[in-house]
Amino acid sequence: MKWPILTTTEKIKTRTFSSEYLTRKTDLILHLDKCKTCKQCVKACPKNALEMPVIAKGMKVPLVARMPIMPDQSKCVFCGVCMALCPFEALSMKLDSQEIPIRQLQLSQKGILPKIARVKIGKVELSDPEFTNAFWNSILLRIQTKK
Repeated sequence: MKWPILTTTEKIKTRTFSSEYLTRKTDLILHLDKCKTCKQCVKACPKNALEMPVIAKGMKVPLVARMPIMPDQSKCVFCGVCMALCPFEALSMKLDSQEIPIRQLQLSQKGILPKIARVKIGKVELSDPEFTNAFWNSILLRIQTKK
């Protein structure tokens, strides 16, 4: 068996990207009923794991076909930046079937991600407006400027 085992599953209201490694399973869940295709998760991803699907101009497709995809799941490190910066709370994560709140993400616990007061499209309001570090500054720049 080759590790990790990477899978994508779709149900009526969710698209789940999973990684199983030895005895651990991590899921990144896109809630299709909450996603507004704003692309902020795609812009925020530090590993460029999430992408918007390529749709030919003028082609009519259902909304679900316009939502973020993960063509190469091996890029995703399940850091949770996409989940933390989604203005519509359309992303969630699970570790071994247990929901992971934003405050319990490794990046949050280590102080790499700030405490977030409010997320908007292209803007994040922090609990501590003075917070800064190189990683966070690069993520903030991505969501504010990247198309």
